[in-house]
Amino acid sequence: MSVKVLRLSVSALSLFTVAAISDGALARHTDHILASQLYNLCTNTIRQGGGGGDRIEAGSCLGYIVGIADTFDCEEADHGFHWDPEKAGGSQVQLVVTVMQWIDTHKLAPQQEAHMVVGQALQEAYPCDK
Repeated sequence: MSVKVLRLSVSALSLFTVAAISDGALARHTDHILASQLYNLCTNTIRQGGGGGDRIEAGSCLGYIVGIADTFDCEEADHGFHWDPEKAGGSQVQLVVTVMQWIDTHKLAPQQEAHMVVGQALQEAYPCDK
């Protein structure tokens, strides 16, 4: 790769990062969020599958849920939630759908902390074998 192309790539990445921060997109999505806010982000993930929606919000949703999912499994009792990732079929988008459906079917879920809702949804949908 030439130095000129590398500089252009770094410059483009820097501009994207500055734009995201100045727009508040990055800051909005890294703070503690409610499940209702996560649900709105995830709606864009589902739209992305059909070619619509906002890519930054879709990526934020997917990253949030997958990041939490990666911290829980059947082996770690200390984390508070147990779920079997193999039962999810390896689909990251399926994790998003699972969480959104859980929010839809639990009346109080939208007002709860998003990380708690993700853990509860995965634990109920993909329980560990005992």
